[in-house]
Amino acid sequence: MLHFDVLYEQMSHFAEPLEFAEIVSDDAGVSPPLAACFVGTGSGVYLDSTAFLAFAMAEVFRRLPIVLSAVVAEMMADVAEYKFLADHPHLASHLPSSSHLWTYPSMLDLTLVDIPFYFGQATKVFRLWSKQTARQDAWIEQLTARGATREAATVAVKDAINVWLDLEADYFRPELIWCEADGQLRVNAFTRVVLNFTGLHRAILTSYRELDAIATGGLPLRSFRDLLVIATSVFFEANPAKNLWRMDEFVTSVLVPFCREMAIFYRGTSPCESNDHPSSK
Repeated sequence: MLHFDVLYEQMSHFAEPLEFAEIVSDDAGVSPPLAACFVGTGSGVYLDSTAFLAFAMAEVFRRLPIVLSAVVAEMMADVAEYKFLADHPHLASHLPSSSHLWTYPSMLDLTLVDIPFYFGQATKVFRLWSKQTARQDAWIEQLTARGATREAATVAVKDAINVWLDLEADYFRPELIWCEADGQLRVNAFTRVVLNFTGLHRAILTSYRELDAIATGGLPLRSFRDLLVIATSVFFEANPAKNLWRMDEFVTSVLVPFCREMAIFYRGTSPCESNDHPSSK
């Protein structure tokens, strides 16, 4: 019913070298191609550092929702497994877990282990390029084919590498980094991702409990818990780039109120009583 496999297939190509015709497309439109970051002709070819910085950041953020779909899928699988064990506790030995939080529907400790690996998949293309001479030479060859002298092309590519290395050392560093600037908290991309999934973890814990307490009455449901997995996954897939960052808001501010209203509509009574079906506990 879902299409996480499509995102996984895209992720499998994320180690492939960038082409000069590469563009970044998002809700704001289409960026100029990578080639546009190199301007001038002959010995006057140089890197537009501002343009390349913007391109690199946009490219990584385009890839982040795709690679992090694996983390989303794992979290939803944890919820489904927790529900299964809650309904069939005698089968717990068949679903062992290495998590210290296995008694909860979301296992933050495993999520925090997954994030660094998948975050690295989003930056892999630049990381490999900055380390491998062959990939750098391919860019130099493409610039010379466009009329640049080899010397100018080499300098421009080295300048691009330095721009990326600065990004990798701070904003895309796979570590928690934050600082205060002008009275505001500034976090790097990795920290933003961790905070995002921590928020989703909290939303799952609170919403699972709230949904489990809503009686379904005559609805063809044993509980609303399945909707937590299905609706959250569908919401993410509808627009991964946008919805990755607001799944917690969807769960707490949209899904739970919707289920309460649906229970009231179909039963005409308060949805706050506990569900009487024994398998919903």
